Amino acid sequence: MEQTNIKEWASKEAERIEEERKKKLQEKGYREFYTWRRGENKFEVTSNEEPRVLEGQYGLQKVFRIRAEDKDLDLPVNLRSPVYRMVVQGISSGKMNFNILKSGEGTAVRYELIE
Repeated sequence: MEQTNIKEWASKEAERIEEERKKKLQEKGYREFYTWRRGENKFEVTSNEEPRVLEGQYGLQKVFRIRAEDKDLDLPVNLRSPVYRMVVQGISSGKMNFNILKSGEGTAVRYELIE
């Protein structure tokens, strides 16, 4: 029996995991999730519907439909996050476009709304 090397195996396994993730998102009606990066994060809330509720490994979250980087995505936000307050307060005052600065990592991460 011929063995494949670890790099080939890992590559195939990564593809399998990604396909499984995409299938699970599709089954639940979600789009790709937005990935926060350090620096400026610009997005527009595109749905007039109430955000969906997601209970997952990061606790209770609301999922907003957004447009960012020329893609339609879902933005899950923890209800205790300062980002949640920023987005809710912005939408309540008619704002749909957001520019949020992310700095730091881990427990030292900070978010700041750029007007």
